[in-house]
Amino acid sequence: MKKYLVLMLLPVLLFTACAKEESMEMNDTETIDSNENLTNEIKFMGNWFEIYYPKDFSANPTEPLQVWEDISYVETDEAFFLSPDQSVEFFVYSPQWDGEPKDYLIAKENEEIFSEEKTEEENIVKTETIFKDKNDEYFRKAISKRETLGDTKLHSVFGIKYVNEDALSKYEEDFNKFKESLVQFAD
Repeated sequence: MKKYLVLMLLPVLLFTACAKEESMEMNDTETIDSNENLTNEIKFMGNWFEIYYPKDFSANPTEPLQVWEDISYVETDEAFFLSPDQSVEFFVYSPQWDGEPKDYLIAKENEEIFSEEKTEEENIVKTETIFKDKNDEYFRKAISKRETLGDTKLHSVFGIKYVNEDALSKYEEDFNKFKESLVQFAD
């Protein structure tokens, strides 16, 4: 089983290594999308992932900054990205394998669960939870994806916090690009 898992992961590791080397050659303030057009995104590097977010958003955390083989990254498994008008905040949690974000999947004291939907397909369990602020100041959607490949378990979480439906509509396309841009690394 271990040999099979290694053989299964080998193409992923090779692709990741190539993608990492290719991304090092690109300007951090510009990326190339699937149509080879320049976009207005910035790359964020965490412990075991990279993700692109809109250039005018601010990232948190920005430290502790580490350097490994000329690659700078923030020593974290999760990050937040705030829009310039502060009406939307994106979230990502992407550990090396399995794990839990600090507190993103649970309702805070000022929140209640507005809706929750769970789907299961073969080796994937996806849970989408929307939290609502009790004072009607915002909604927060958390999308948790757990995947089992043999003995290996993977977990990633995306989130979007928004002040109202207009803000969600305004940034929905950016959020979808954000989710699609995630690249997870393995050792």
